[in-house]
Amino acid sequence: MLLTFQFYYKCYHHSYINQTLQLLNNAIIINNNTLVDDTGDRLSIKCIDDINQVIIGARNGQYWANHIIDSMGRPNSGILRMSLSFLGEYSQCLDTEAPNFQTQYCLATIQLPKSDSHFLYQLTSYDWHTLSKVPVKLGICMPSSCTTSMVTKLTNSITSNLISNSSVLINKCYKRSDNNIETDISSIAMICVASIIMVLIICGTLCDHYKLESQSQLELLYSATTGSQKIAKPYETYEDNTKPLYYNILLSFSLKTNAKKIFDTNSTDSTIQVFHGIKVLSMLWILIGHSFAFAVQWMTFRNPVTVLKVPQNILSQLLANGTFSVDCFLFISGFLVSYLVMRNMSRYSGTPNILMLYLNRYLRMTPAMMAVIAFSATLLKYLGSGPQWSESITMFNQWCQTNWWINSLYLHNFINTNNMCLSHSWYSAVDMQLYIMSPIILIPLYLKPKLGLTLALLVLMSSMIFTGYLSFANGFPAVPYFSDVIDQQVVNQYYGLLYIKPYCRLGPYLVGIVLAYFIYTSQRDIKLKKVWVSTGWVLSVVTSLSVLFAMFQANNGNVPEVHFAALYSATSRTIWSLSLAWTTFACINGYGGLVGAFLSSKLWVPFSRLTHCAYLIHPIVMAVLYGTRQHSFDFSNYLFIYLTIGHILITYVMALIVSLAIESPFIAISKLLLAKRLHS
Repeated sequence: MLLTFQFYYKCYHHSYINQTLQLLNNAIIINNNTLVDDTGDRLSIKCIDDINQVIIGARNGQYWANHIIDSMGRPNSGILRMSLSFLGEYSQCLDTEAPNFQTQYCLATIQLPKSDSHFLYQLTSYDWHTLSKVPVKLGICMPSSCTTSMVTKLTNSITSNLISNSSVLINKCYKRSDNNIETDISSIAMICVASIIMVLIICGTLCDHYKLESQSQLELLYSATTGSQKIAKPYETYEDNTKPLYYNILLSFSLKTNAKKIFDTNSTDSTIQVFHGIKVLSMLWILIGHSFAFAVQWMTFRNPVTVLKVPQNILSQLLANGTFSVDCFLFISGFLVSYLVMRNMSRYSGTPNILMLYLNRYLRMTPAMMAVIAFSATLLKYLGSGPQWSESITMFNQWCQTNWWINSLYLHNFINTNNMCLSHSWYSAVDMQLYIMSPIILIPLYLKPKLGLTLALLVLMSSMIFTGYLSFANGFPAVPYFSDVIDQQVVNQYYGLLYIKPYCRLGPYLVGIVLAYFIYTSQRDIKLKKVWVSTGWVLSVVTSLSVLFAMFQANNGNVPEVHFAALYSATSRTIWSLSLAWTTFACINGYGGLVGAFLSSKLWVPFSRLTHCAYLIHPIVMAVLYGTRQHSFDFSNYLFIYLTIGHILITYVMALIVSLAIESPFIAISKLLLAKRLHS
């Protein structure tokens, strides 16, 4: 082993150090008068001195200087298969203690010039379209006295001598002293708030426990004095409910009660039991799709061409069309609001208090989202570090620090969408906006059904026509394609103008509203012949599979004509929701068979109740894992499955914590404060 190490050091490592030192020295000598920092000044004397100190120290064989040079990225085997990510050793760079300066790690992205495409094709057999998707990534360890722009220009000076017309980009350089929580007032405040919530949970749980013990004793006393073997009266009848409001609010934080609400499978409404399965499967669909998408975005792979070939597999369409999973949520949301409002209007013989409905919805949805935003904007950056850590948490940390207030108004899918805090939470905005719109349809639907149905149809047709027009006029893709066959600028416009807007998602919501109306008015008393049931299932399966796989060729480069893309964009989500509508209708009315039994299984119930928190938290779980990876990986199906299973498990554990600590308590508080006013 010792002989092997000596051979490596003398024949390879020593040669690499000398070459690196020569390149650094030449760059300093040649460009000393032209390199400028962020303020327009020349390369600082301190930066030059520190780099020279590294050069001299390495040539003299000093331990710390060799570690700095050794931690830099270098070419490895596999270059001809486009293994071009040379990350180096992130931790080694930052852990090295130089005599007079602190080290920093910078990840440079080097874009290969198109002028060399013919040479690169002869060398690798890959065309320029493939080569342009795989930039070179190079880890650089430098003194912290050099600014990011200085390191960028110094790296560009070195690479331009090796590859003419190449371009270098460095977003951020990392130092050990970057994350000092002791001086971060906002993070300290967040810790204090979290501590207060923890105290409330402990106190609420203890109070709840002793309250239940007292109830049990009173029931035994009542049974003994009356001779009754069954308690027919609730606890409140034995003892006047004179507890003050703050005491009941404290009980809302009880882990005992909130955990029971989540895991109790016996208190669900059998009419909508099928939704538990649909919600969980839709959430799993999102987790699988995002596991792949974020891995490609935030991780580096030694076999990037293998990743680029994933869309060629027809099963990848299930990943590519994961966007329809959100339409499942919107369909369910539309159904539930319609069903519950119809039932309440019938029960209370009148229209509900609209403002109280809005307030109740806001208080139910907002606390969990704002808690995740607060954590992301303050404490998230302290959870890890790595070559691409900053890029992986930008939309959670930096964007949430400035744009959190937009999320609190549920306008983040309209305002400053390019820097959206919790970018995946556009769904929450759409759901809230459609909920606010729903009484326009629901009240006429209940009071004058023909008028309500006509209005719903007009709104649906208007939504489809407007979606198709926007798609056609701007040349938008039919759906977010799995590959980059569409120019990135067009894709960004598609997301901003269409994908995250409520008028694109009206179809599933309206289908849910109308279906709930028919389910409620029919009282589940609809009889169908077997032939119609079979026909319904066949059409449902065929239409859903057609929607999912229609764009397979587009994901492999055969983009459809703009008019066909516009037609698909305008109709696909509504057609998908019609398939869901049949599944829901059949399962509720006893025609679901094995599908109904599977989707209505009580095993789904606890996971279904955690869906909202799981949706909010899951990209952060992925960012923490992917953003802290310090080395490249070989992509394979096994690695993808392994990562996805881990994300699912950790996401639901974290969702349970958020639900118990934030969502469930605040839902209980909102019921406590608003229940008596909803129909006043």
